[in-house]
Amino acid sequence: MFQQLLAPVNNFLGCPTPQAWIDFAKRPENLALILIDHCNCEK
Repeated sequence: MFQQLLAPVNNFLGCPTPQAWIDFAKRPENLALILIDHCNCEK
């Protein structure tokens, strides 16, 4: 089910997100960094 929902996103990105990046992003101490990065991407 999730694969179907994510298919357009995965097609747009062209490659999967590396697991190491996901593991880094999930750490609570990195929340501010991830939010700032997201904010900059939205500009």
